[in-house]
Amino acid sequence: MSPAGSSGSHVSDVPPGLVTRLSDESKALLGRLDTVPRPYPPEFRHRAVALVRAGKQAKQVAYELGISAGCLHNWVRQDRIDRGELDGVATSESADPPCGSEEDPRARD
Repeated sequence: MSPAGSSGSHVSDVPPGLVTRLSDESKALLGRLDTVPRPYPPEFRHRAVALVRAGKQAKQVAYELGISAGCLHNWVRQDRIDRGELDGVATSESADPPCGSEEDPRARD
C-alpha cells in the first residue's frame, strides 16, 4: 500500500525537467529513462536549413518544427561551412558524424 498522500508515482510520472537535475546515481535508481534525444533524419535537417537560407528567421523555423533554436543554429552554421561561406571543418572531412545524426554514437543508448 502507498504511504498516505502518495499517488504511487512511477518513473513515467517524473517531470521531464527533473531528469537533468538528478545525479547519475539517482537516474540509475529510477531505472533507464529515455533522455537521449532521437536523431533527426538528414532530410529534415536539410529542409530546416533551406527554410533559413530562404530568409525565414531561424528562431521561427525552430519553433514551428519543434526543435531548439540552438540546434538549428548549429545545422545552419555547419551548412555554411560545408558551402565554404565560413571557415571550419566540413562534414565530409570530419571524423565525427554530426551531432543528432543517425551515425552519431553519442545518440545511441
